[in-house]
Amino acid sequence: MADESAVKHNSPWLFGILGIPNGLSNAVIVILMPYLLRRQGVAVDRIAEIVALASIPNVWYFLYSPVVDLGLRRRSWILLSAAGAGLFAALAVLSSAGSLGILTALLLASGTVGSLISSANGALLSFLDPSVRGRASGWYQAGNLGGGTVGGGMAIWLADRVSLPGLALGVIVLIVLPATAALLIREPAPHRRAVIPVFKDLFDDLRNVLWSRRTLVGLVFFLSPVGSAAVANLASGLGPDYHAPPGEVMWISGIVGGLLSALGSLVGGFVCDRMNRMQAYALSGGLAAVFAAYLAFAPHTPWTYALGYSGYSIAAGFAYAVF
Repeated sequence: MADESAVKHNSPWLFGILGIPNGLSNAVIVILMPYLLRRQGVAVDRIAEIVALASIPNVWYFLYSPVVDLGLRRRSWILLSAAGAGLFAALAVLSSAGSLGILTALLLASGTVGSLISSANGALLSFLDPSVRGRASGWYQAGNLGGGTVGGGMAIWLADRVSLPGLALGVIVLIVLPATAALLIREPAPHRRAVIPVFKDLFDDLRNVLWSRRTLVGLVFFLSPVGSAAVANLASGLGPDYHAPPGEVMWISGIVGGLLSALGSLVGGFVCDRMNRMQAYALSGGLAAVFAAYLAFAPHTPWTYALGYSGYSIAAGFAYAVF
């Protein structure tokens, strides 16, 4: 098909840039907001509730992902979704000193719209030559995790230096600017389809998956928490519990953690083209568990925070790329 042929020849590294907007929209939820709310005295368990609610689209966005097959090019969906996610994220920043209910709703809206960035990129990735999909996945997750956490660190740095309106503007720029790389994607005009047949295909696929013995093992594997890297969702809010100063939190949960996640993603992309991917995924979960246990049981010192979360970042990047 012409559509597949055009996308097939896009450079794998380009997806490293296109993964950044999705990572940054998530970083606002799991890095910037925990830091802002903890600074305002909100309890960690309340922050965890807000993050969990705002992260619901990461679980269920497959139900509305088919919209990226309707009408527009996938690169257009990337641009529009990034703009929408950036707008809602900026509004959430502006409301962070007010009602936590409104804040949660805005973050949920940002996550809902921003998840379509992943849907559109995933559609484009699936058309790449099989020999480079692992590498492209590594690049994409390097941008998603690495770019997201580096951007989250930059947002924390801004939060300590500018007003909330200035921070809101910075958040929009951080999310939308890398999305403009979508203009470099070579993609012909899409095949227009009606809404009902597109979603009917989705639910037909779901029925086949749920009722097929052949796919049950894969479904259990997919639903397992092996590579969820959930500790990362609270890393910036846990700094005070380890007596880590704000500067260390910015570097470890943001910039350094992001670069290490990117490194783990690139290694994971390399590995999953060269060994059994299910075994590689299980290995990534084991690595994450080791560093999570270290964070839980080692003395709560700045050194534990730095070493434990650095190792966890590498394991998380590895897991995301292999997944």
